[in-house]
Amino acid sequence: MYLIKYLADPKMAQIHPYKFTTAILSFAQQRGLQLIKGKCTSLHTTSVRYTTETGPAELPADVIVIAAGPWTPSLVKDIEIKASRAHSVVIKPKALLPAQAVFFSYETQEGPRTQPEVYSRPSEVYVSGQMDSRRPLPDLAKDVMASEKEISSLESAAKELSTKLADGVIETRQACYLPLYDRGFPAVGWHTRPRPKKAGIFGSGKMLG
Repeated sequence: MYLIKYLADPKMAQIHPYKFTTAILSFAQQRGLQLIKGKCTSLHTTSVRYTTETGPAELPADVIVIAAGPWTPSLVKDIEIKASRAHSVVIKPKALLPAQAVFFSYETQEGPRTQPEVYSRPSEVYVSGQMDSRRPLPDLAKDVMASEKEISSLESAAKELSTKLADGVIETRQACYLPLYDRGFPAVGWHTRPRPKKAGIFGSGKMLG
């Protein structure tokens, strides 16, 4: 096993996705936001229909923001978002590492070159790997499955990169799906034409008007 290229960026700012999003949610709830846990079944310019454990319901709305990532086409079919699976591991190192982001190329004699990314956090290290589309997007995020082969490759790459990571404890082995847009830039805009003081739908889709 060997490394081909190594690049560390000591100036990159980082956030912890889960802690960031839960903090934003808490901040909004303190100001009156109501969180409803359910599955959206259809969107209309004046309402959202969804189901919860207690049954179907409908919520009136003036403006609807779609933030469903790779699941966006399940709500609006003509929004051209594709999904690609990415793998990652979270390692608790034996000793703290500098707050840096590291990008490198890695390959073995048996496999192709990969390009893992390493993000050192205050108490853990996040290592992410290549994307693939070999497994279709499931209906729910909780049903996302990781490839043992991809996870093992990431673990091997991390151990080669740092002895502190090699001696660390693997806390999480996981996969997630990323939204991809063929046009090469973020797909953000009005899906229905915005109308002053009337309803509309805004999200990842074709920009109108």
